[in-house]
Amino acid sequence: MGPLNLLKDATVKKNQGDIDQAIQALREAIALMDQEKAQSRIEYSIEHYLRLPLYLQEAGRPRDAWVEFNNLLISHPEPGNLAMTYDKMRLFLQREGSNDRAITFGIFSIVCRAIHYYQIWQEAIKIDGNSENRVTRSYNEHSPFPFSKAFFEGYISKKNIELRLSPLLKKAKKTHLMEKLQDIILDEMKKIPAVDFNEINKKVAKCGVKNHPLKKDDI
Repeated sequence: MGPLNLLKDATVKKNQGDIDQAIQALREAIALMDQEKAQSRIEYSIEHYLRLPLYLQEAGRPRDAWVEFNNLLISHPEPGNLAMTYDKMRLFLQREGSNDRAITFGIFSIVCRAIHYYQIWQEAIKIDGNSENRVTRSYNEHSPFPFSKAFFEGYISKKNIELRLSPLLKKAKKTHLMEKLQDIILDEMKKIPAVDFNEINKKVAKCGVKNHPLKKDDI
């Protein structure tokens, strides 16, 4: 059975209430996907891999799930993949009731997505010419819309950051920290692509958000 069929089988097993068999099917699918990647035949979306830690959480195995998340941060270090992984870690922590800690990972996701958009914009300039305002259709299947300097600057604007922070802070009852966290994010955006996530973690903690040690075994 190929990886795509195993992924479908995992969905069926989960819907039938057999989460352990669903996890097994996912592990088999991931092993095959990794094998095909090593052979340079195809690279599968990070979204397929992110199903495993979420299934593990549903099975009551949060520590195993957290290890899988951290493994993905290492094995899929591209900014677009990191943005999705950090966002699922944010979701995981919220489901565990750790809404404070989820804020940090939500911020990481926001920053990684900005880096991802910056890289696409810069790559587009190399391919299509040096016009900074040229609108270029992204070749990334997860971002099928035009990119330009204006688009990137719109994403890193204070208004957009507020829009993305708002649900995180409301859930954690930390809306009073909006201005401080916006300033931290906006300051780090100026450093793209050389962003220091440990520094972001420290600055966010100083604002009164429960610090996350960023260790594999510590949820």
